[in-house]
Order: sequence, then structure tokens, then C-alpha cells
Amino acid sequence: MISAPGESGRKTGVASAWDITRGTTSLYSGTTMPHRPIRPRLCSKASCSHPAKATLTYVYGDAQAVIGPLSAIAEPHTYDLCEVHATSLTAPVGWSIVRHQAYPEAI
Repeated sequence: MISAPGESGRKTGVASAWDITRGTTSLYSGTTMPHRPIRPRLCSKASCSHPAKATLTYVYGDAQAVIGPLSAIAEPHTYDLCEVHATSLTAPVGWSIVRHQAYPEAI
């Protein structure tokens, strides 16, 4: 808790009701978040530093490689690809490629 003027022996780092009502707390208020620079997601292919434009997911049970628009967040077991690698991707023998396009109204 943040100590009020003249108080001692209280733990620091947690604001009490007294501190909050008197406005003496300097802890995170919950109204704004500290900002960190957002790094663009890059292509997952080795030695490619282009920004990602699509997400690749393998569906092993159906033997499909699914390429769609870049997902909102990076997910495990998916691969972000740049435009060049997304368009030139080939599937293993016996597999098919499914390409999903972004909705036209979203463009």
C-alpha cells in the first residue's frame, strides 16, 4: 500500500482505499495503458524480412494447406507469410492448397 503522509509500517506497492479517495496513489489507474511500439509481423520463411500478408495453417487430417488473410494475432502452429511466399507456396505430394481471400467489403 502507498503510505499516507505520516504513516509507516504499511506495505508499499498496493493502494488502499484511503490512498485512492485522497488521490495520493501513483499506481496504474486502469484508464490508460503504457504504450509499447507495435512491431509488424514478418514472414516466417528463413531469411525473409518482408511484412506478413497471409497466414498459413496445415490441416493434417485433411491433407490441406490453408492460406488466408493475416490473422489478427499470431497463433501457435500457424505461419505468417509475405505476399511473395503466400502466392508461390506449393503443397506436398497428395496435399491440396485452399486459398481464402479477404472479404471484398473489408478492402
